[in-house]
Amino acid sequence: MLAMLLLLVVVALVPGINYATPNQSVSDNFTNTTNISEIVENNTNSSTIQNTTTAVVSDTGTNQQENQTSKTINNTQNSSSENTNQTDTIQNNTAAASDGTYNNVHALWLNVDDVNNVNVNELITAGITDVFVKANRITAPTYQTVLTTIINKLQGTGIRIHAWITCFVDANGNWVDPKDSTVTDALVKTIADITTNYDISGIHLDYVRYPGTAYQHSGGTEAITSFVQRVYTTVKSIKTKVAVSAALMPEGAVNAYYYGQDYAQLSNYLDFLVPMIYEGNYKEDNEWITTTTAYIVSHSTKPVVAGLQTYQSDNNVVALSAEEINQDIKSALAGGASGFALFRYGWVDKDFFKSTSTTTFTREQIAAAAVNVKAYIESNKCLPSTVSVAGVSVNIAQYLYLACQASVQIGSGSTGGIALPTVSVPAGFSEEITSGNVTKSNYLDLASRIVSYMNSNGQAPIYGLNGLGKISYQSLTYLYTRILASYSTNNALPTTMTVLSWKTANIPINDTPNTSTTTFTREQIAAAAVNVKAYIESNKCLPSTVSVAGVSVNIAQYLYLAAQASIQIGSGSTSGIALPTLTVPAGFSEEITSGKVNQADYLDLASRIVSYMDSNGQAPIYGLNGLGKISYQSLVYMYTRVLAYSDANDALPNYVVVKPWSAANIPINGTSTTGTSFTISEIADAALRVKNYIENNKAMPNYVQMGSIQVNMAQFLHLLTTATVNLNNKNTASIDLNSETLPSSSYEQMSSGNLYLADYVDFARRIASYMDANNKAPESGLVGLGTISYQSQIYLYSRVLSYYGANGELPNYATMKPWSSIVGISDPVPADLLQYLQATTNCQVNDPSIIALAQSITSGATSSYDKAQRIFNWVRDNLEYSYYYDSQKGALGALSSGSANCCDHSHLIVALSRAAGLPARYVHGECYFLSSGNWYGHVWAQIYVNGQWYNADATSSRNSLGVINNWDTNSWTYKGTYASLPF
Repeated sequence: MLAMLLLLVVVALVPGINYATPNQSVSDNFTNTTNISEIVENNTNSSTIQNTTTAVVSDTGTNQQENQTSKTINNTQNSSSENTNQTDTIQNNTAAASDGTYNNVHALWLNVDDVNNVNVNELITAGITDVFVKANRITAPTYQTVLTTIINKLQGTGIRIHAWITCFVDANGNWVDPKDSTVTDALVKTIADITTNYDISGIHLDYVRYPGTAYQHSGGTEAITSFVQRVYTTVKSIKTKVAVSAALMPEGAVNAYYYGQDYAQLSNYLDFLVPMIYEGNYKEDNEWITTTTAYIVSHSTKPVVAGLQTYQSDNNVVALSAEEINQDIKSALAGGASGFALFRYGWVDKDFFKSTSTTTFTREQIAAAAVNVKAYIESNKCLPSTVSVAGVSVNIAQYLYLACQASVQIGSGSTGGIALPTVSVPAGFSEEITSGNVTKSNYLDLASRIVSYMNSNGQAPIYGLNGLGKISYQSLTYLYTRILASYSTNNALPTTMTVLSWKTANIPINDTPNTSTTTFTREQIAAAAVNVKAYIESNKCLPSTVSVAGVSVNIAQYLYLAAQASIQIGSGSTSGIALPTLTVPAGFSEEITSGKVNQADYLDLASRIVSYMDSNGQAPIYGLNGLGKISYQSLVYMYTRVLAYSDANDALPNYVVVKPWSAANIPINGTSTTGTSFTISEIADAALRVKNYIENNKAMPNYVQMGSIQVNMAQFLHLLTTATVNLNNKNTASIDLNSETLPSSSYEQMSSGNLYLADYVDFARRIASYMDANNKAPESGLVGLGTISYQSQIYLYSRVLSYYGANGELPNYATMKPWSSIVGISDPVPADLLQYLQATTNCQVNDPSIIALAQSITSGATSSYDKAQRIFNWVRDNLEYSYYYDSQKGALGALSSGSANCCDHSHLIVALSRAAGLPARYVHGECYFLSSGNWYGHVWAQIYVNGQWYNADATSSRNSLGVINNWDTNSWTYKGTYASLPF
């Protein structure tokens, strides 16, 4: 069966995870902002809504989480990611580049202690090109001593020294405001002094970010970018050859939202970027390293040097083996990294410095070798057994790998070094192809899959699959040889390449581009769609051919043109659309639930259809989206109706209805399930009435009267969110009323705060998309403040539209509070938890000082979770840790003395929580503490909020409510849970 369409999704990393790696950690306090402990609960992925259907993206019905495709080579299913099981080392024992470029960086971070202990011979042997040396401004030893020492040690080695500067965390570990001019002025002054007076190659900025709270600060991203720009300008004004780099968080599309670090913006003021792609901290794998690297490379105009962790994780500081480190490096390079930086010297497996080096090549060196290989093949009518690349002899399988990787890099614009792998030629070959042409996108996709296969299997494939059939490894070698030889001559990849079966009669192949120049405008294709729609709805079947601007095309070609035209209309592109050579599939398959596909979804599906057809030369049997498998017939009919609508209305429909392909379901009429629509002013008027009702009655109305129609709250939420998105896009058209219902339940866990315009518009878009797909309101949705119930969503957008109705513009921000605080509802305590509210010998709940403190701490709290968080933070930040056994002070004694062991820490948390009406209890376990490396008996509290128990271990400043970082939560031994601690 042919490979199916695969969903291409942007890598979405889990935002806001708190880790303790020195240059990736978050501290406990951030001056003049929300305490960092809020991040754990609130930094949820801003691009999802709970209960949203996940689109299936492979023909096996599994979910794909990376932005890669899977195709078959050698009858093996392979991911196009560069993740591999190979163990080749990839160090380069050449000295640092002297030309000031950062395209093949092998770097290490050196802390102040490392400077005195570093073995320079190890660095040279391992091919280290750069070191980031901790340069303290205040804490001894300061940069004056450290930089002088390291400069003397590395003199004459060619290793470049970068002063590693901590930016927005002070000497006490507290976060400071990036907008504080006193702080930024001091930093720039120090950087200027270092640049002026020390023989360094670079300034390396660390902690140049918010601690996960950028979204809470208006202009947060601009503040970070502006500071980096100031540093860059200052450094270049003193010494133009001193590079500026920065350690960045690796969280992809949400990086700017949480940390204020926008890769694209920052790359304007950095010579290279160093994202901290720490797989252990994110509990990810090598493929994640590759895809994360590739995402950042695609969003940067400067080289990307992958920062990699050299130990398991911050919760498990066991060193990675040299083999594992090298595999991580290889994965980063596969994603287009221009090198690597290891965190950090002193924590690196010593075998890493002893590993046998493997040569790396530039893409230009490989292309130059291809010129000679092409001449050999065309002269001798066979492949050479070995190839010389930059003076290094490689076997033909290694050469194929290098040629494919170089092609991919040229196509993506990457300039990173390409490591020579250990791979062998296959035992045989197989070829079943139809002669023809492959486009650039085709052969680059195939190259990615070949590289992935060879990484995973250690040998060249017997054949590679594309739309022409099975291409033997000999033909593959000749193909990519000719591609690179063309690049070497023309400094650009060829648009198309000819593929013929491998035999002497077909050598040489004279590559000539496809002479077909037939192109159509999107308007011509839309006009044809009107006729196709009429044909389908009259004959209950697809036509075999379609006339587009007088040219007869088959139905597969028409689907391609229709999908491409839809994409162009959506993006505003007006370029001509070329007619491809395509065939219809041999069969079809369909398993769908009738429903609506919103505009974003059908445009995404169109992109995947086009990509599939480009790669396979035929229409897909089906396409996958949230409704299931949509047959190619239904795809044709869907995009026909989309374009027919566009032809009539000069705009794409907001959504299109999809039903299983059958005569009974044709025609599919309309784009609204009620036939009613409302103007923006009507929606704004209703929003004002709903807003007033909620504020006056402390309850949600069952419906809102709009003209003669009673609109339920789910329908109204869809109108509100669609109106918000449309208004942000300057679209004031009427909005259709859909048939939608409320969910059976709702859930909310959030902190009060502001949602700024971009945030609430994005949230509105996600809500509307969810409702389009599911015909009901979501139980809850995720934003930076936490999980927002559907009731709060309705109230939020009622206020937004009410504001628009009064002011003619959307508000810059909207203030959010939990729904319980709006309607005055307290969280009830289940009967079986009442035991966890009682006073005990060491938990003096009824003592006046405990009650008064609990009231003081929780004053102004907007939810039960907010209360719990405030209590936890207060105890953690005000009670020091003392080492002694068992309970000796109780809650009162701990409070009066200001110090306590784990038992009495827990007594105070439990007492304050119970006094505030929150059930709380004790947990006893045997735990492995990371800092000491020892096992101890340990007690911590748990607080019950929103239907679940939250761990509350306040003995370490590294912990937050619900998150424990000072001991290994994966390996502890449970001893007991208690309402009253018995010891």
